Amino acid sequence: MNIETFKVILLTNLVLVSLVLTYTLWTYQPHNEDAQNTKYIQDVAITNKKEVNDLLLPSQAIFHQNGTHLVNEQFSSMNSMYKLIEKGEFHEFRDLSYDNAPKHQFLSFVHGKGSFEIIFPDEIPLETVKRALTIKEKHLESYNFDRIILDIEKSQDDNINTYFVSYEDRKVYEMTLQGVTLKEVQTAINQFKKSDSSYACFMYEIDKNRAVFLPKEKKVLQRMLYVTSELQAEVFKNALFTNPKYVKKNITDMGEEYTDGTRLLSVEKHTQMLEYINSSITKQDYLEGDTLFQRSMDFVNSHGGWTDSYHFYKMDSDKGGVLYRLFVDDLPVFNNSGMATLRQVWGADEIISYRRPLFKLLLKKEGDQVELPSGTELIQVLKKDPQKQAIQNIQLGYELQREPTLSGDRLIAVKLEPIWVISYKNGYKKIQFDEIKKTGGDIIGLE
Repeated sequence: MNIETFKVILLTNLVLVSLVLTYTLWTYQPHNEDAQNTKYIQDVAITNKKEVNDLLLPSQAIFHQNGTHLVNEQFSSMNSMYKLIEKGEFHEFRDLSYDNAPKHQFLSFVHGKGSFEIIFPDEIPLETVKRALTIKEKHLESYNFDRIILDIEKSQDDNINTYFVSYEDRKVYEMTLQGVTLKEVQTAINQFKKSDSSYACFMYEIDKNRAVFLPKEKKVLQRMLYVTSELQAEVFKNALFTNPKYVKKNITDMGEEYTDGTRLLSVEKHTQMLEYINSSITKQDYLEGDTLFQRSMDFVNSHGGWTDSYHFYKMDSDKGGVLYRLFVDDLPVFNNSGMATLRQVWGADEIISYRRPLFKLLLKKEGDQVELPSGTELIQVLKKDPQKQAIQNIQLGYELQREPTLSGDRLIAVKLEPIWVISYKNGYKKIQFDEIKKTGGDIIGLE
């Protein structure tokens, strides 16, 4: 069966299912007035709720030993170590300031010999991670981190030296992991080293403040094609508007709009993106830190919006922003139209805006393999990057691309293309190499 036949058969089935769901939704009548006035209607939830430890997951782990750096993005390969962290208890909090230390000393400390480094996509409030890990310190409101370092060589049995590090701010918070033996940690490291998805890297200094780890060899990943399933905008209308019965629907050239006069929900039919804006909020007061994370998680839980495997990826406390990113096979997915993210902005009391895909991934078909450049080739591109000093990390990922179909504007399939992604403080870009000559390269923006 060729791919076009595969698409046509699935499209036919999806259309039939969509018609049944649409009829059920339009003919549904709530039992009473109170049900209509509920702001977040649990009965229309699409998926199950998620907890903090479902969303706060590391995106990369590195084991540093004898000049070799083993890197792995597969959570299954670092899961044994992470389970030990979840199992144990953290005691004896100390703030070790590296503000006045030589810059090279900070890098050698974080990436030192014998350490196991667990990296998160962005800084996380320590107060938030207390819901996922057992941290005995009571007052951690003002501390953030983006990586956990286990210093194996300096640890003793039942007392594992652990550091929560803010890489950007050069802050180090020391704690002792108890309830876990050194033997258990060594076993987890051995499993990590033996994993087929662990690969050898070398350290490349962006500047004296930051280093990234690039592969010694080329990387090979597989293209994937997913048939998508459309989500009903009516479900989100009922979740986002206080009184859905007063909401008016309009058909536009771009798609659909729903409004009650102060709130606007738009659906862009080409990308199947939903955007909600609450114009009633005029004060520029934003939620921040742990409160911002908790409110954003509760909000998506309230309407069952975790339609795919989304993880926490970015927080902008200064502007009340939180971003959750789609992950496939433990790798982050990017798209220049935001088709792989749930993006929220929160005022002091209410959500200001919400932008997300109005589809979910349904059926997967594996494609051919893609060979990605080695670290040596990546360096040639990085040297030409005018934003090199702003680079925070370089990682494997996928770019979500809309797959052309015979159905016109309707989205029924997407392709996931393997890419190298550069993370900057204020955005992401992919490294686009010449597919014919396999040399050179351009840097192209992503979201």
